[in-house]
Amino acid sequence: MHDFFPYLLIAGLSVFFSMFILPVSAVMIIDSISPDYGYNNGQVTVTVTGSGFETEGIWTSILEHPGIVPIQSSLVNIISDSLITIKFDLTGQVYAEYSLVIITGLHNRYSCPTPFIVYYPYLPVVAEIIPSSGRIDEEPFTCTINGDNFIYGSYVRMVNSSGEIVTTSSTNIDNNQFTSVFSPGMKKGDQYLVQVVNPDTQCSVDTVYFTVYDLPPAISDVNPRTLYTSDSLCEISIRGNGFLSGSVVSLLGNSGGMRISNKTPTIVSADGKIITASFDLSGFMTGEYHVIVENPDGQCSTDTVFLQVKEPEKRSFKVTVAPGPGGNTIPYGVVTVLESSTLAVSWTPDSGYEVCEVYLDGLIQKNHNSCIIEDIRGDHEIYVEFKK
Repeated sequence: MHDFFPYLLIAGLSVFFSMFILPVSAVMIIDSISPDYGYNNGQVTVTVTGSGFETEGIWTSILEHPGIVPIQSSLVNIISDSLITIKFDLTGQVYAEYSLVIITGLHNRYSCPTPFIVYYPYLPVVAEIIPSSGRIDEEPFTCTINGDNFIYGSYVRMVNSSGEIVTTSSTNIDNNQFTSVFSPGMKKGDQYLVQVVNPDTQCSVDTVYFTVYDLPPAISDVNPRTLYTSDSLCEISIRGNGFLSGSVVSLLGNSGGMRISNKTPTIVSADGKIITASFDLSGFMTGEYHVIVENPDGQCSTDTVFLQVKEPEKRSFKVTVAPGPGGNTIPYGVVTVLESSTLAVSWTPDSGYEVCEVYLDGLIQKNHNSCIIEDIRGDHEIYVEFKK
């Protein structure tokens, strides 16, 4: 019994030290970090949740990325077995997706499954693009983009109205300017949103556009070539190419003063080669007018195609003036007059005669001194009867 006692004592002490002095073995687990990003112009404190943070003595924490010098933590604060905070100084660090790693005094490494991203502190800003437009037959387009916060490794991209991205060949002159060359290769004009994307994937949000215009409309012929001021709704058909839905047709006076545009919406053929427009020329000035087609993108035809606006061609009518025996009329016989004109007829009885009756188209007139026909729109007959 006395020989066995030392062994019992040693065994008891071993259990005692195991329970109260040696750490309990457990696996440290990192569940999440917040925030999971920071900016390279200052410090950030990251809150880490998980378990087992008190099972091993934490020596340090780092942010690491292959090929980049690890970012060493400046402070690790263990709040509980499931919560710690870690402070990093990100000043001057490069953009990358880093892995947050906790290193213990036993040289064990525990990594967070969520990457920590270091961003540049400011979005790139696009202020303007020069020139801001070009014609589709002028590709490729070379432009200067001015703005701010452009950094080494940034690039320019153009986004069309359908959301498709057109890549560009870009040269970053400094942090305020880009020179960019791009060629959309489109068959129709479009508007492109200009975006600058920094290496950290942050993209400008400014609404600066580059507009690619279609070819301007061209006129080869117009029919009819003559219109009249009496036309309240006349129609012309224009042949050419490059006409678009919503185009406007205008008639511009040769002196440049008088201008009129189509009264009703134009009709454009499917192939864009014929456009039909109607006009109200009531009270319009006569003369020669330049025919111009303007597309919705503001581009106008430059062809020298003209039409004439004239007074309506008037019809002619016959007025037969006949005196009976005993006098004469002025005028006498068959007189040709234009539509809407006025004719005055007078007469002189012979000596010893006087006017008996005056007939206009067979109807007796009260006025025996003269006969005036106004706004003539047909043939007429005047007969003057004399008596002694």
